[in-house]
Amino acid sequence: MKIAINTLALLDTMAGAERYTQNIIQSIAEIDQKNEYYLILSEINQKIYESDQFNFKKIVLKFPAQKRIERIFCEQVRIPLILSFKKIDLLFSPCNIAPYFLPCQSVVMIFDLHWFHFPDFFPKIKLYYLKKMLANSAKRARYVLTLSQSSKKDIINFLGIQEEKIKVTYCAQFSVNNKFKNNSTYLNFPYILFVGQFHKRKNLPNLIRAYKYLKNKYQIPHKLVLVGRDGDGSKELKHVLKEVNLASDIILKGYVDDQTLADFYKRACVFVYPSLYEGFGIPILEAMQAKVPVVASSASSIPEVVGDAGILVNPYNIEDLAESIYKVIKDLNLKEYLIEKGTQQIKKFSWKNTAKITKEVFEKVKC
Repeated sequence: MKIAINTLALLDTMAGAERYTQNIIQSIAEIDQKNEYYLILSEINQKIYESDQFNFKKIVLKFPAQKRIERIFCEQVRIPLILSFKKIDLLFSPCNIAPYFLPCQSVVMIFDLHWFHFPDFFPKIKLYYLKKMLANSAKRARYVLTLSQSSKKDIINFLGIQEEKIKVTYCAQFSVNNKFKNNSTYLNFPYILFVGQFHKRKNLPNLIRAYKYLKNKYQIPHKLVLVGRDGDGSKELKHVLKEVNLASDIILKGYVDDQTLADFYKRACVFVYPSLYEGFGIPILEAMQAKVPVVASSASSIPEVVGDAGILVNPYNIEDLAESIYKVIKDLNLKEYLIEKGTQQIKKFSWKNTAKITKEVFEKVKC
């Protein structure tokens, strides 16, 4: 079976979709030496999404990958031509949207439908395009993959896709180097950590206000460290930072490499994930892997990931969020309990199992 994987929407900075795609390619390569895979890559991501295994081949398209119009043209026009020329049996689209016209079968990964929950967060033209293309991609696909039962319900409710057509394939945490970098001196202070792209739905303004509450009420020595690349909430984030007037205590680190990120996790006193909506929430598992206690939102898919291994809070309740963080900081027994629970929780998630289910879906298409 000839299977193509479209990565053109993915950049060379590792956010959730990029990490999922990198790991699913690597994990499928470990268990599948039978099917033939064609990785459709851009010039900027070709070193990230690749495999040196004999049954994996690369197709690198030259275009300005960071320009959306040119990328959409490649996906909608050039990819179908390539699929036809190569006689591809199946296209896997791991980033929500598949080409409109396809000469082969389709499987699409829809991470989540946050656009439907928060339409006011996005320009109307972008929202219109996404809704149309998501619905079309899901309806034309033979199967739709998603990362949680929460997202599966959204796909059924918002896109009208039959339940039996949707397969849940949970993610897993990413392996990191357990050694600290020698030059990580900027981490040598107690801090509360958030990791994720600075989108509006990540709820960072409420996290910052909760942090101010902690500073005012308990005078905690901890700083707040926010790690992640800019997103649609960056402008609002900067406004709230001015509002709280805690410039020396709130540190924005932007995007960092994987080893630096691992250092941030391992030295954190508590990891906080107050998101209003997630398709999964991989940073939660990364924190648990690094033996950091977790305080997280009770919204959408997050309880599926946290289980009983963290404290779940109402993301809209600033005082509840702040007090939950304080409990973990001050109660060492609670902290150790959550760390142990987290160590057990991450065992429930496996990239090998995710790859196995994904491969089975691919092979069902041929039947």
